Amino acid sequence: MKIIFPFCFLFAFLLSCQSGELKNPENEAGSKNQSGNPCGVSNPLEELAWLKEWQKKTEVTPENPCALYTITQGNYKGQTVFIIGVGGPLCDTCAGNAVYNCKGEQVFVCNLEEQAKISDQKVIWEKKQE
Repeated sequence: MKIIFPFCFLFAFLLSCQSGELKNPENEAGSKNQSGNPCGVSNPLEELAWLKEWQKKTEVTPENPCALYTITQGNYKGQTVFIIGVGGPLCDTCAGNAVYNCKGEQVFVCNLEEQAKISDQKVIWEKKQE
């Protein structure tokens, strides 16, 4: 019985691989593709619909008094993420920002501890209201 268990485990492991290859996490959604582009696109601001739509919603109104908007791209646990920063003296926001993956799914929000773990951060878009 002790000899059969390792063989069963090995057999199950080999069957879980597709096409005889192990999955490469660099090819999963949210990582850089083979050309090195984040999210598989060359210009995330133009080619990711959810990100482009968010940019359009950054207008100052009485209901939305925020004066500074930023989109920062970074790497979090091996995937490309976008930090959506909203701020300003009249803007009521939490400590920290919303972080989204390439699909536009929220990874976390208002968590400075996790946000500090995002590496390779670079601001890719900024809008200041006057």
